[in-house]
Amino acid sequence: MTQGRPLTAEEQNTVLLLHEEGRSATYISTIVRRETDAIRDVTQRGVVRVGGRKRGVRRKFPQRVVRLLLHRAKTGQFTAKQLRDA
Repeated sequence: MTQGRPLTAEEQNTVLLLHEEGRSATYISTIVRRETDAIRDVTQRGVVRVGGRKRGVRRKFPQRVVRLLLHRAKTGQFTAKQLRDA
């Protein structure tokens, strides 16, 4: 999904003024002609969200290594202490 151009300072001020008046994000988005997510970013955080991919939790071991260790533990090739220290 592509990102649009960032909201200008004028657009941000308009969003904040309409928000203070009690207008909904949907109404503001039709006035400013921007997505409601961009409007919510300004009203909730006060700034526009920076783009980029959200990073997931990094695993200590790749899934393949975990499966291999579990298989070897199940077959009795390693003790629990050896697996813990691996």
